[in-house]
Amino acid sequence: MSDLEKQTQDHRPADAPRMGTTTPTSKYNTHDRDLEANIPQSQSILGQKYGMGKDDQPNHPPRHTRSQVSLRRPYSIKSEVPESRAGAEDTVDDQGSVAEELAWGPSHPCFPHLNPHVPLNSPEYISTRIIRIKRDWMVRGDLAPTYSNLYPEILDPLLPEHQFRNIIQKVNQTLVLAYDPFSSRNLVDVVMGVLTGWLWDDLGFGGVKKRLRDLEQWLADWNRDVGMVERVRIIPLKRTGYMSLDIQIPDPQIRIVNDGPGPEEEEEEEEEAVEAEEEAVPAGSMSASEKAVRVEG
Repeated sequence: MSDLEKQTQDHRPADAPRMGTTTPTSKYNTHDRDLEANIPQSQSILGQKYGMGKDDQPNHPPRHTRSQVSLRRPYSIKSEVPESRAGAEDTVDDQGSVAEELAWGPSHPCFPHLNPHVPLNSPEYISTRIIRIKRDWMVRGDLAPTYSNLYPEILDPLLPEHQFRNIIQKVNQTLVLAYDPFSSRNLVDVVMGVLTGWLWDDLGFGGVKKRLRDLEQWLADWNRDVGMVERVRIIPLKRTGYMSLDIQIPDPQIRIVNDGPGPEEEEEEEEEAVEAEEEAVPAGSMSASEKAVRVEG
């Protein structure tokens, strides 16, 4: 062998580790191979590709270990609270929600709203208020518009409680019958509407429209015969879109206590303050100029 061949063999780089000698990543995964398991630390892939020196590489290469810790099963906050505390907190939350709902304001059942059903420049806009009865979704859900029978005490004595409950019962029963999709009359109306090309409904022969017209006429008769005596009027349901039952009453002259005194009360307080000062100061000690200033004031 010539000297040139010997020098070539001496300077030939060491053979790279064979891919067949790599070890699997774990005993459970025999398909994926760890490419750096049999490579010395100084000849890692990072050092080969990116020129990292021995000092830049970690002292301890990463190890493939099996985790022994599992994630906790998530629990709801309510389940972790003791039963006694949970019951007390639920009671407090219910009381707080009821207090917020009944707090004085537009959402209170007795709150007198401005009358939006009359012109703004009419005398009724100033002299009347609206008591709004909310929808009660617990009766029939969204199948029929029904209203709450919670009696607003501000209606007493204009509209007694028994009359109020009779009106709510009449309105709710009529609307439930009118909008019941499985009633015999509504089923007949559906069949007749299909056969006549919906002319049956356009001509007003449907049971829903007839019951609604009868209800509106009943409310109008009640306003004329009963409500007119106390100046109480039930607004037609069509004006409110069946979203609430509005009852018009004379202005009860109610205002919030924390609003402060009105103009008349302020004048009365000023007069009382002046009288108190005059009583505190003797009449002989007051000069004529001071008397004139107090009279002018």
